[in-house]
Amino acid sequence: MIVHHPANIALHPAARMAHERINCGFRNVIAAPPLDQFKKFIFLFIKLQDIPIFTSARSKA
Repeated sequence: MIVHHPANIALHPAARMAHERINCGFRNVIAAPPLDQFKKFIFLFIKLQDIPIFTSARSKA
């Protein structure tokens, strides 16, 4: 997973939004029971694939 530099997040509103969504997602995963954790983690991972910043950054690398 690509970790955005804090400065990039501060400059890019969409990146900041994605970052907050991911953090929120991980908090939900951690709070859930083990089987739910796994399902939510898979769901979160699928959601990550849809965030344009991550896909464009991956294709540039």
